Amino acid sequence: MRSLGPIWAVALTLDRDLAILFLGANLLFAVALAAIAFRGRRVLDRVLITLGTFLVLTAISAVALHFFARTPVREVDIFAID
Repeated sequence: MRSLGPIWAVALTLDRDLAILFLGANLLFAVALAAIAFRGRRVLDRVLITLGTFLVLTAISAVALHFFARTPVREVDIFAID
């Protein structure tokens, strides 16, 4: 089987309580957005919109929390698996 190249991943280490609050708020917002703004779409479309919104919102808010609120990010690991 031919390899298509390395798989890249980034891992952030946060406090447990902060991570639960952080991910819960982002997920709640993404679900509410998909439920309110995309009412007429199929269920699969709403699930995919929710997932995409959640991932983008999580990435943006992680950067914003770190730079603007001085939230302690314990460690940042970058992985390349080939």
